[in-house]
Amino acid sequence: MDQISSACIPFIHVMEGLKYKMPTCWESLCIHSFESAADHMWQTWAVLLAYAQEGDSSLDRCMLMSLFHAITDFTPTGGELKKESLAKEYLRCLLQTTNETLALEFDDLWLEYKQGESQVAKRVRDACAC
Repeated sequence: MDQISSACIPFIHVMEGLKYKMPTCWESLCIHSFESAADHMWQTWAVLLAYAQEGDSSLDRCMLMSLFHAITDFTPTGGELKKESLAKEYLRCLLQTTNETLALEFDDLWLEYKQGESQVAKRVRDACAC
């Protein structure tokens, strides 16, 4: 248990940093807000939960996609910048040490969100825009 706990610390620090970061997607839309990336992520999750149907098997996927978006600060309307690419690689490395299965799923979720064509990606984008 101690090994698992210590492996999670870097990921928890990344999550903590979201409290102090403004979402880039808002800046690109010229929205000036005092909302942090963490505030935005929690609001997105609240919207996803509010509109979830009972037995919705895609809710976990929506939540993870939203989390990855918040951490990596990926802006779906822009190209993949070097900063975003580095953030994506860093998150993958963090996940690899704590949850190998999730690390493997990360690229699929990333691409799905970026393309924005699946129902899950559309739901997350809609919730993110609220």
